[in-house]
Amino acid sequence: MQRFPASFQIEDRYNDLTFWIHPGGGLQEGETFEEAARREVWEETGIREWELGPWVWTREVAVNFKGEMTRILERHYLGRVKASEADVVLEHMEAEERGDYRAHKWWSLAELQAATDTFMPPRFVELLAPLVAGERPTSPILITV
Repeated sequence: MQRFPASFQIEDRYNDLTFWIHPGGGLQEGETFEEAARREVWEETGIREWELGPWVWTREVAVNFKGEMTRILERHYLGRVKASEADVVLEHMEAEERGDYRAHKWWSLAELQAATDTFMPPRFVELLAPLVAGERPTSPILITV
């Protein structure tokens, strides 16, 4: 059975929300989006060996981040790992990430579709279904609410 990480349950205390996200984070100085994706997957799962696939979604949003309005530009990539489970290696995460982390889970598409939890980005489950079916967008899909 194929599994897909929604992957980490996060508690956002500034906005009083709990939701699931997949690995990701900000760019470091001089880093490309692709390099950041590889680094973030390692930091948040401990997985080093995985295949970085195409850039499939993009989103630009203003959010209340730690009490401050912040503009975020996201790029979401398709990736493939051989491991069936992520090893959550909290010591690789930044201290703030460890503080927000609540749980991790690898999901089947059916589990995602049946879940009543909140997932980010918005429409995550709806957008994931075509990727699971092998459909790849010709250019990144703009995610809107």
